[in-house]
Amino acid sequence: MQDAMTNPPNLLLANISSFVVELFQNRLPEHYCFHNIQHTIEVVEMAAQIGQASGLDEGQMEIVAIAAWFHDTGYTEQYKGHEDISMRIAGDYLHHIGYPTDKIRRVQSCINATNIPHEPHNLMEQVLCDADVANIGTETFVAKTEALRHEQEISFDRHFSHDEWYRMSIKFCRQHQFHTDYARRIFSNQLAANIALMEQSL
Repeated sequence: MQDAMTNPPNLLLANISSFVVELFQNRLPEHYCFHNIQHTIEVVEMAAQIGQASGLDEGQMEIVAIAAWFHDTGYTEQYKGHEDISMRIAGDYLHHIGYPTDKIRRVQSCINATNIPHEPHNLMEQVLCDADVANIGTETFVAKTEALRHEQEISFDRHFSHDEWYRMSIKFCRQHQFHTDYARRIFSNQLAANIALMEQSL
């Protein structure tokens, strides 16, 4: 594997994306119908959108992109506490390719910030946190929350009734605060509409 210091950013991210895709294909449980590679790709794309709109510079965008690719890799080993595993996987990979240690720490800090409830400490972490849960402010949220319900029922061997799951989802959506001005502007209206839709179905 080539040294990260000699790789242009696009090649670096291409190599990382290939690693993560292969990891998910080989090690992610089949019933993970929400926290899968499609979700990761959506978070990567959304992080780029939010990051650019929020004024991140090129170096910061690289950190956030790498963190977005790795942020859910821990699900390949365990469900609860997956963030710590994701940080370890990212660190091991990045150290192996010679990525600078100070940048690795920033990548891991971004991943750690995706722990819920979110407590991001800088703009990069805010961007990744917003990208990770941007789906709650999109038109596809209701369908995706059903996928998450199915995933958790199998993972935790428990059943959620329709009302129980929707009440939990409504509580999460009402308590959640987007961190960047861009995310608040783009997602708040649809988030309110999603909450109303779920309340109507109770």
